[in-house]
Amino acid sequence: MKGTIVRKGRARSSLIKDPDTLRAGRERLVEVALGLFQELGFHQTSVRAIAERAGISVGTLFNYFSGKDELLLHLLNSGQEVWETPMRPLRADLDAAIERQADPDEILTTLFTNYVRMVHDTRHYVLLAYQETKSLVSTARRELFDRERRLMTIFEGALLYGAERGRWPAGAVRLKAHSIVMLAQIWAVRRWILSQELTSPEEYAAQLTPMVIGIAEASDANVAGLRAALEQNRPEPPPTKNRPRTSRAAKGAAPSSGWRSAAKSE
Repeated sequence: MKGTIVRKGRARSSLIKDPDTLRAGRERLVEVALGLFQELGFHQTSVRAIAERAGISVGTLFNYFSGKDELLLHLLNSGQEVWETPMRPLRADLDAAIERQADPDEILTTLFTNYVRMVHDTRHYVLLAYQETKSLVSTARRELFDRERRLMTIFEGALLYGAERGRWPAGAVRLKAHSIVMLAQIWAVRRWILSQELTSPEEYAAQLTPMVIGIAEASDANVAGLRAALEQNRPEPPPTKNRPRTSRAAKGAAPSSGWRSAAKSE
């Protein structure tokens, strides 16, 4: 049955005792699996296909991982760790800018540009998360969603600060933050076509800066239109073999209260 299938597998008993050999073999299989999952999709990728591309037997693969379920979970957990590290300076930069009472436009555009760079550096994990998060059990999905929520609070903090300074309306902060985050993630999800016109994440961020400010400036009267546009235009990953696109709608929620609680909450 296709659906939520990634779960804790049986304990893996490896015949490979040398830690360096074990680590190198796991890294090689992770690299191969990432390429195949993005090329074919998780469900269409067999353990045999992973082993063949890695140049080993299926039996040898089981010395490193219990199967493709564990490989996917390892990939997404690794991606989460890669994402968490650069989020700390993003939060620190926001706190420092607010402390010196910097211009709200400068804070938001700098935060957006830095986040686009972060998306670029982790683009393979971003794309995999878009494609295969649905294959995780609910507890593993919740961990990824919690990470995304921590990221959202950083942008909510910048938006709430600008609202307190009277730069833009205070309504629909979470929806606005979600929209800005999604714009940044498009660089990873749609880079296969965007790279034909834009050569760097910095150029992409500069092109979208007026749109980011426009989202922040959206009045309550325009929020319904913003929500409708978000639901219609949420980016989809490139189609993979034997798997059609699926429609996903992004949901908004009530705004947080106060930039300090949003910026510092974990």
